[in-house]
Formats: sequence, structure tokens, C-alpha cells
Amino acid sequence: AGLEVLRLAEERVLRERPAFTVRCRSGAGSASAELVDASQGARLVVVGSSGAGPLTGLLLGSTTHAVIHHAACPVLVHRG
Repeated sequence: AGLEVLRLAEERVLRERPAFTVRCRSGAGSASAELVDASQGARLVVVGSSGAGPLTGLLLGSTTHAVIHHAACPVLVHRG
């Protein structure tokens, strides 16, 4: 099911922004570790934020918080 979500997300981005290069991948590690690792070769990492992580009182979830502090490239947080 996760791979299908990635495929649909990639299709949507490319439909709306055909000039973009999108790379989707699935990993076995924690979400934050996988995203930080992926940031090593990326120009931008885009993450969503529900703010529903275990760090109560924060506007960002724990995964987003870790990525924005450790990524090797800019991070865009989409709060939609």
C-alpha cells in the first residue's frame, strides 16, 4: 500500500509541475533517518506536518522536526 501512495504522489506532483524531477523511495528505517539520508543528494526535501507527534505543544511533529534540523538541503514543510 505504501508504494501505491508514493506512486500516486509522484503522479500528482508531475501532473501539476511537469518540469520537476521527483524521486520516491521506500525504506526500512525511521522516517526521519530515511529523509535525512535522502537529503544528501537532493535539492529539496518536502515533508508534511500534522503536528500530531509525541512532542506535545510543538507545531511540528517529531519527524519533521528532526528532518529540518539534520537535512543536507533545504526542507519545505507543507501544512495542508
